[in-house]
Formats: sequence, structure tokens, C-alpha cells
Amino acid sequence: MLLNHLLVEAGYSGYFPLSTIIARSRGGFELALRSAELQGNWTPITTYVIEALLLAE
Repeated sequence: MLLNHLLVEAGYSGYFPLSTIIARSRGGFELALRSAELQGNWTPITTYVIEALLLAE
């Protein structure tokens, strides 16, 4: 919900089904998230979300 709220605030119209995209990622989302959590490297998760948004359009 937080991601969708932030996207609406940024001007993105529509619902972004992150749970569906995570389920289809076959672990890619979790790996990117762990990189941010454990190493402080936010590039993989940011790139993942941006690419998922572009594919959802």
C-alpha cells in the first residue's frame, strides 16, 4: 500500500500489483531487497521497481 501511495503522490496513475510481480520474479525481488537491507546497496531494488513499473504500463 505504501508503494502505491507514493506512486500516486508522484503522479503515477493506476494500481501497481507488487505482490503479483514479486510472485512472478522467482526470487529476483527478494535478492534485490536483501542487497539493500544487508549491504546498503539500493540500486538493485530501485532498478527492479522501475523496470516493473515500465512493464506494467
